[in-house]
Amino acid sequence: MKQVRVGDITIDAVIEREGPWRRPQDFFPAYDEATFKRHLPTMEPEVFDAALGMMVITYQTFVVRTPRHTILVDTCTGEDKGHPPPSPRVDWDPKQAAVSRRKFLSTVAETDTLILPIHFQTPTAGLVTADGDRFNYRFKRE
Repeated sequence: MKQVRVGDITIDAVIEREGPWRRPQDFFPAYDEATFKRHLPTMEPEVFDAALGMMVITYQTFVVRTPRHTILVDTCTGEDKGHPPPSPRVDWDPKQAAVSRRKFLSTVAETDTLILPIHFQTPTAGLVTADGDRFNYRFKRE
């Protein structure tokens, strides 16, 4: 986990997957080598692994802790979230997805951690509850 602190607020990045895993020409249908080479020097070194020729991509969720609240911001990226990938060239690992999801849900269930899944319809904020070996998401309306 990577953490940033701003006063009495902490922001933790919970990383599901990180590392070099796709060549830009395989990921972007309109990839142009000349444009890429022109912009590469302006990029932070951690976003592209030049030795492998691959983009470094991170699937992550953020946990924001204030003195009064714990809030989870789900970026809705990562392994096999139950919807088609944004590109037919993207690979997904359903087994890793199940392990990551169960670990996350076990951590936040019954804790009053406010969950903010980015791609849900409004209202998006809600709580996770445990039901035996299953989990439920309940929208929080107040």
